[in-house]
Amino acid sequence: MRAKVKVDKVDPLAEKRAAKTAPTVTTVPTFGDMADAYVATHEGSWRNPKHRRQWVKTLGEYCAKIRDLPVDGPCVALRRSTTDGSIQISRSPVAVTSAL
Repeated sequence: MRAKVKVDKVDPLAEKRAAKTAPTVTTVPTFGDMADAYVATHEGSWRNPKHRRQWVKTLGEYCAKIRDLPVDGPCVALRRSTTDGSIQISRSPVAVTSAL
């Protein structure tokens, strides 16, 4: 310990204090993380392997635009465009309750 302090000129008490007061970094799960966890949790209760493939395809391909969005932020509103039928994504503080 003394050699480290002498050679590196490190203050061990300052390192301890910094470690105690350093904020812990928490990662925010994304929609994709939650979707994958949902499939992993519920796939055992599905009667047919086809259902798993359907869920994986739906949550992977059709929801690709929102897989990277954090789930703890503002609500994500999905709206179907009346002109071309595409799905538009917008962040909204209020959840949309109507179906697409």
